Amino acid sequence: MKEKNKTRSDSYVNEYVQYFLHGTASPGIDFEHTLVKGALSKITLDELNAYIKGIIKDAGRDILITAPDKDKASLPTEDVFMGWIKSVEKENLTAYHEEANSLSLLSKAPVAGKIIKTQHDKKLNIITITLSNGIKVLLNPTDFRNDEILFTGVSAGGTSLYSDAEYRSADAANMIPSFGAGNYNNAQLSKYLSGKQLSVRPSIGERQQVINGGSTVSDLEPALQLMYAHLTQPRKDTALFKGVIARSKAALVNRMNDPTSVFNDTVNAVLSNHNIRRASQTVATLNKINLDRAFNIYKERFADASGFTFVFTGSIDTTAIKPLLEKYIASLPAKNRKEEAKDLHINIPEGQISKTVYKGTEAKANVILVFSGLFDYSFANNVKMDALKENIQLRLIERLREQEGGVYSPSIRASTSKIPQGRFSLTVSFGCAPQNVEKLIASTLDEVKKVRTNGPEQVNLDKFKAETQRSIELQLKSNSFWQNYIVSQVQNKEPLNVINEYSQYVDRVTAADVKEMANKYLNGKNFIRMVLLPEKSK
Repeated sequence: MKEKNKTRSDSYVNEYVQYFLHGTASPGIDFEHTLVKGALSKITLDELNAYIKGIIKDAGRDILITAPDKDKASLPTEDVFMGWIKSVEKENLTAYHEEANSLSLLSKAPVAGKIIKTQHDKKLNIITITLSNGIKVLLNPTDFRNDEILFTGVSAGGTSLYSDAEYRSADAANMIPSFGAGNYNNAQLSKYLSGKQLSVRPSIGERQQVINGGSTVSDLEPALQLMYAHLTQPRKDTALFKGVIARSKAALVNRMNDPTSVFNDTVNAVLSNHNIRRASQTVATLNKINLDRAFNIYKERFADASGFTFVFTGSIDTTAIKPLLEKYIASLPAKNRKEEAKDLHINIPEGQISKTVYKGTEAKANVILVFSGLFDYSFANNVKMDALKENIQLRLIERLREQEGGVYSPSIRASTSKIPQGRFSLTVSFGCAPQNVEKLIASTLDEVKKVRTNGPEQVNLDKFKAETQRSIELQLKSNSFWQNYIVSQVQNKEPLNVINEYSQYVDRVTAADVKEMANKYLNGKNFIRMVLLPEKSK
């Protein structure tokens, strides 16, 4: 209800459409809130149990069993399956007993640190705070939402600091937060969080360790307390770990029979130059995961908080938040290791590569085309790359879908990175009939060639600018956009103020800029084509 005056226009539009087309009532959020509140307060436990008994009954029950064709002969008959159900019904099942925990979340209270420096960028309205343990905190107060605070902590390192032999255990360290924190196991923590509007999730990526979280204003302290528990008092749960591994192994049983999975494995292998860190999970790699090592790696990654930068965006009281920062963030351990992530040199290989996978019986094909290479990273060049991507997307939709009718909707994705090395990739993907693969690939490359030779059509460039400017207008009113932007700039060690010229960068893009980008980055020297075809096409 606190956000009712911040409701997006499209939410109203969708509600009105349902009202006019289907007669769905549209009384407004105040009436709906009062109605639901009143109805919920009158529902009793006896009524709920009686309702469940009324819908779960023997009569009118349909049971559907799905399995691979190869297992058809071993599937249970109706009599066998019904026998299983009847045997369960005869069991003396006791009601679930919830294990009580009277302890507080934290097994040891934090010793608060201090704020030692505060700077205010009045133009961006961002406050930078330095804490006594070396952590930097950026506060970005906004009024886009009435009751939303997002926070992220990021530090360099990640799984890159561990050997290939330890990689699987290092990656598996990401399951440690699911085991609970502090004095609470997973189930107890779920109960503790009931009724609270917050989320906290530590994770370990390839080049950094990250804490992502969010809460309402009133739940910010419980969120920071949970973050502190996850980072300083993690838990190890052997039973849950074994369950995760068992489910993961079960999911792999029929994976190699799925054409899409096989093709995706090939794509990942080719694009990573067959690096084992990009290889799909197998029973053998799952067996390499050591819980003790994963737990120790998790603790190692969060043992030194001095390299962390935290970003808070949203409904922040910049005065009230300071004691919380001192208590839960300035108290995090600091060893001043000054770690940096290791460059693993996992890049898309250079040159021209073609790979075809024959799998499955369905008469359909998947095509992925990838241009890649070194990139002169800058905010301006990122905008130009977006313009290039959008212009090719518009041309491919017009040609492949509307003129040739060969695909429903081709997808184009462009990505750029600065660290550890400026690189880019532009990926075109589409599904089509097997007999149209070569024709549509030729059409795609022809459209790329046209942009390199003639530049983009002005109408498409104008469309990119108009849509991007409208998108900028909306994004600049979004907490999530600002949070992601600031975190990205911090990670890339880029200035925060370039966002002030976002619109100008877009306006300044010319057809000559797009043509230059196409000739520099889409020249075909580094080009990979990968195709999935049915087995009978071989």
